[in-house]
Amino acid sequence: MTPLISSLLVLHFGPPDQASARKELVVQVGSQNRTCILHTPSQLAQKKPLPVVIALHGGMGTGASMEAKTGFSTLADREGFLVAYPDGIAGPGGMGSWNVGWVDSYSSRQKTDDVAFLKKLIEVVIEKHHADPQRVYLTGGSNGGMMTHVMAAKYPKLCAAVAVVVASVPLDYEPPKSPVPILFINGDADEEIPFDGGMSRNALVKARQQKPFTPISELVAKWAKANGAVDKPVVSREGSVVTNTYAATKSGAETVFIRLEGTGHGWPARDFVATNAVWEFFKRH
Repeated sequence: MTPLISSLLVLHFGPPDQASARKELVVQVGSQNRTCILHTPSQLAQKKPLPVVIALHGGMGTGASMEAKTGFSTLADREGFLVAYPDGIAGPGGMGSWNVGWVDSYSSRQKTDDVAFLKKLIEVVIEKHHADPQRVYLTGGSNGGMMTHVMAAKYPKLCAAVAVVVASVPLDYEPPKSPVPILFINGDADEEIPFDGGMSRNALVKARQQKPFTPISELVAKWAKANGAVDKPVVSREGSVVTNTYAATKSGAETVFIRLEGTGHGWPARDFVATNAVWEFFKRH
């Protein structure tokens, strides 16, 4: 059993710590006012800079839905870190998406600059909300995971590590030139983001998909090579959870791939808890 897996299987989501705070931030990017929920744990009373996790919702989501789905705020109160839940640009139905460049959405049709928004948000939480600039972490699920890939490629030195859940990218995606520790979590029975790549088997996603997805194993290997990690991973298994760890070389970064056998699309939160896995990975970096 690897250290990454050993503490993953139980996470009880209760109410946030009463001493914690939840506020809405408004970040101006060009002519747009963008919004984000910021969860501040009680540990901020210590006046020390805290790690911050930027958690990106999937398509047809919101920052609030990401908070409820992942339980990061409860974990943040226990572990002592900030969590920012930004909102993608919402269409007429009020549900947001991210402009990643290869999926047609309301945000892409508006030519929304989500990269500029997230960069500015990170600057704001560092300058005004006690976030540690050396411990900024980015994660996202589905469309939010795609956006995480985009940010990592554009600003590889902005985040100490990233984690991508149930997401993929097109075949022409290029990982960043500078090493970035990365965790992948994908279910091999995912119909929306097919494990073997190609077009989505979800008709709604397929209709909006502008390029085929990269097979997950191929994408992981591409990242491991770009990260200067070792060629062959250490493989461990716990039930249906298979972890492939590509250790970092002296000048590289760790690349970890968790394959959930028989698991479909969505943020894993039952037998395997993605929220715990993501935070355990971030803590190592």
